[in-house]
Amino acid sequence: ANHSHFVFESHARPQIRHFTDELRDIADHAANERVILHFSGHGSGSSGGLYWFSDAGMKIQENQVTGEHLSNLVILWDRACVTQRIDCVFLNACHTLRTGLALQSVGVKIVVCWQTVVKQSVGRKFSFRFYDLISRSPGEYRISFSTVCNEMVQDLEHFEPCLLCLNDETDPGETLNISWCSGRMTKILSDVMKQDPTEAPVISDEEGDDNSDQEDPEKNWRPPASQTDFAALAGQAEMAALTTL
Repeated sequence: ANHSHFVFESHARPQIRHFTDELRDIADHAANERVILHFSGHGSGSSGGLYWFSDAGMKIQENQVTGEHLSNLVILWDRACVTQRIDCVFLNACHTLRTGLALQSVGVKIVVCWQTVVKQSVGRKFSFRFYDLISRSPGEYRISFSTVCNEMVQDLEHFEPCLLCLNDETDPGETLNISWCSGRMTKILSDVMKQDPTEAPVISDEEGDDNSDQEDPEKNWRPPASQTDFAALAGQAEMAALTTL
């Protein structure tokens, strides 16, 4: 099978300045290049924001940045038409719908995110297959998203991935926001989009699943070092949601 050529640039400990630097660099990309920004880490259940690493040596190890502030950064750099060059933003973290909607509101064409808590193993499997399909059919985000959801119907029993499309292919000029919920694709209603993420249903862990997520340092599912260790506090909240009926 033919696969498109992707060039990956990664940050093992992403800081918010890396996001800004990527926006600046996107302006230098050729107009026909497809740019995908991918975030993998923690999302906040209370604000819908993302946790980013601080500079080495800082007392507070993680910074929470809300969708509003991320979208403000996009607006600042949109003088270089970065939203026209960003093909997709993938927010592979819990409770990122609010951030995704904020990015959509400033012109990001495609956002993949999660309405609920998501297990690390499920998020990883989902993104791997999604990018595999995109590499075979560049630009086919809706078909690729729907394909992964139908393939992973059992894995997604308790988790809700979302696809936010600024322009609906079947109704140009209209947005299309959909999520995979209870084994089928549904449109995200306006009242759901305004819902407090902390009101999402409690998620139970799957019987017989391994505990690799709890040991994954990238998810920070560890005891908080202090009351300002925000990412670890968020990780503990996610663990509680995943283990409580």
